[in-house]
Amino acid sequence: MRKESDFFMRIINQFAGAIGRAISLALGGHLHESEIVIEQATTELLKLTPTGVTALSDEDLLATLQLNSQIAWQAKAIVLASLLHQDAAIKLACGEEGASFARRLKALGLMLSVSAGEWELPDYAPTVDELVETVAEFQLPASTNARLFAYYQQQGQYDLAENVLFDWLESELEDDGAGIDPVAAGIDFYRALQGKDDQTLKGGGLPREEVDAGLSELLEMLETP
Repeated sequence: MRKESDFFMRIINQFAGAIGRAISLALGGHLHESEIVIEQATTELLKLTPTGVTALSDEDLLATLQLNSQIAWQAKAIVLASLLHQDAAIKLACGEEGASFARRLKALGLMLSVSAGEWELPDYAPTVDELVETVAEFQLPASTNARLFAYYQQQGQYDLAENVLFDWLESELEDDGAGIDPVAAGIDFYRALQGKDDQTLKGGGLPREEVDAGLSELLEMLETP
């Protein structure tokens, strides 16, 4: 495990300088120069530009990251998410809202992919919560909502899981959510919560009466033709 940890940190530290330079340049108003640093680092990491990264599906991107190592890919995912997060801020400052959103959405997917790991995130890496905040004004694809829904359940943040669930239910984007039915997933969610004690539910921000109300609402959806 020590060898794996050292390998992980070597990749994390390898790109810390580039990310730091990109941040400093952007803060100083040198957006184009910051973009060049980010593009160079992204190309070194994955042989793809940020635009090339956003063109890949989440599945293809993970397959590319995992190609050579089951350890290094998680470090690479964190570095890549950090680079995309910084590039997204530059795109937004330049008025390219669509490009900014695409990068933040991809960064969010990457951080969700490594969220179950035991690695300590470097200071420069964005958290899932930070990335969620940056895309809060946008309608997310169903597949992203499905992953966020699972993530918040794992974190014991049941109120946030419920919020994502209803965003997912209301989503109009053409996306199958990885083949998961949000109504069925929500019913399973509420039924699982009914088996937990009141203290746990309150700690997760979703008291029992809200759990029961949510389940009733979804069961009505199921019965409505």
